[in-house]
Amino acid sequence: MNDNIDHRPLISIITVVRNGRDVIEQTIRSVFDQRYPNIEYIIIDGGSTDGTVEIIRKYADRLSFWTSEPDSGIYDAMNKALDHVHGEGHLFLNAGDYFVGDAIPQMPRLPCYIRVCKKNILGFIRPYRRKSYRLGLPYCHQGVLFETRGIRYNVAYRVAADYNYYLDHGYRDLSFCQSSGHVYHDVGHSKRHAAIRDAEIAEIIGKRFTKLWVILFELSVLMKNGVKFLLKSTGIARTG
Repeated sequence: MNDNIDHRPLISIITVVRNGRDVIEQTIRSVFDQRYPNIEYIIIDGGSTDGTVEIIRKYADRLSFWTSEPDSGIYDAMNKALDHVHGEGHLFLNAGDYFVGDAIPQMPRLPCYIRVCKKNILGFIRPYRRKSYRLGLPYCHQGVLFETRGIRYNVAYRVAADYNYYLDHGYRDLSFCQSSGHVYHDVGHSKRHAAIRDAEIAEIIGKRFTKLWVILFELSVLMKNGVKFLLKSTGIARTG
């Protein structure tokens, strides 16, 4: 994957996974299907026992680095990956997420956003929308092409370290790179731990910005949860 055939920046794609046998191969193949010529691919497996490692081994000769060992959580695994990054830019594409078409732009600007789609509460695939960086991560973490600057995740945050990581880079809002594809984001870790995530985001906002933004964030969470409750109670929202 790392052919260095021209002067375009080396982009490091990072996948962290644990027991993702059913989804990991689609993620891997979507990376190898990218036409961008200057990619290195790093996979950090958290000691899977379900056959994930056997799938990773099928592609080992095309990987820049991979390992399978226990870790302390998703952000510890991401930090391990960052220790092996050589690219000028990097992007996290976790197991279950995958590139659709040519998501990595042929002329990437660092940093930038890459378009992301996800399944909404009604079950439809829709583009991810930006929001204020003072109200949480302004864009999907899997859609941020970061500059590599030696920054690491604060593992004291169990679910919202990605928001803190984004702010540590000094980013507010970024422009979109021009590409013919996108990332499909399979919402997982943060959705399963929404209460912890929201508490951590409120803490980060309180440390970075004024109390007003904490209040606005908490109000937005109440409104969002209220809408979800109404949709589910009326049978409009899809549960599968």
